[in-house]
Amino acid sequence: MADRHVEEVKVAILGCGKLGTAILQGLLQFTNPELRISHVTVTTKTLEGEDRIKNVTGFMDSNSPKVEFCRRDSSRAAQLADVIILGCKPKVLPEILSELPAQNGGKILISLAGGVTLDDLAHMYRSTHYMTGDEVDPFIVRAIPNIAASLQQSATVCSSSTQDGRDLTTRLFNMVGRTKWVAEEHMYTASALCASSLAFYAAMVTAVASSSEMPAEDALELAALAMQGTASLVLAGRAPEDVICQVATPGGSTEAGLRILETHGVAESLVSAMKETSEATRTIGKGATQS
Repeated sequence: MADRHVEEVKVAILGCGKLGTAILQGLLQFTNPELRISHVTVTTKTLEGEDRIKNVTGFMDSNSPKVEFCRRDSSRAAQLADVIILGCKPKVLPEILSELPAQNGGKILISLAGGVTLDDLAHMYRSTHYMTGDEVDPFIVRAIPNIAASLQQSATVCSSSTQDGRDLTTRLFNMVGRTKWVAEEHMYTASALCASSLAFYAAMVTAVASSSEMPAEDALELAALAMQGTASLVLAGRAPEDVICQVATPGGSTEAGLRILETHGVAESLVSAMKETSEATRTIGKGATQS
């Protein structure tokens, strides 16, 4: 039997903060018979940031990709990569993009900066790179993963104005969870749904666990497992309202608890929180492009 071809990809993470580190952790743990991350270049602002990443990636073995640190050297990191992930804050995007080398044609440029549109990214890139007409732009993608990428459980939403680069981007983010492509107009909502919502779920599971009289660690584990089970049912095709009806029998204890949630407007509060988060993402993105 002929050996299966393994595609090798080099990745750069420019601005490896909390989210970038989570992606790095997930990538380093994943083995794919058809796609191999052969090299990862990471940039940080400080030596402390570099040490932090080294501490959480200390599990690497001989089969893991080589990780190279280029502190404050985005140009070198980008030169070494096929896929460039922009993990920096929106306000420093223009600076980071200006540091990229001139020749990036055929590379995939993935921005994790919430609220910064594809047009904004293309404009920022072109405004910092003198184009003679012969150069080819990189394929620009917006992506919204979440910190569960560290456990390969991220829900990642992507958007791009072209089909180019989508296949590799999908395979890359599938290494750290599941990937879904949407129209760019939905990216603000997607940011709240896929990334910010983890904080809301964590707040909810904390509240549920705190109501118990059992040891806090046991209560938190059970509450988290129950939330995980609920998510599994929904992902398996069970409608949320069916789950509610199956658990809450008429006149039962669960129904009594649901009435309390309704009285306090919990559902309405969550809807408001999601809308506020989505709008804040839009505002932050505008601030980055106007600065």
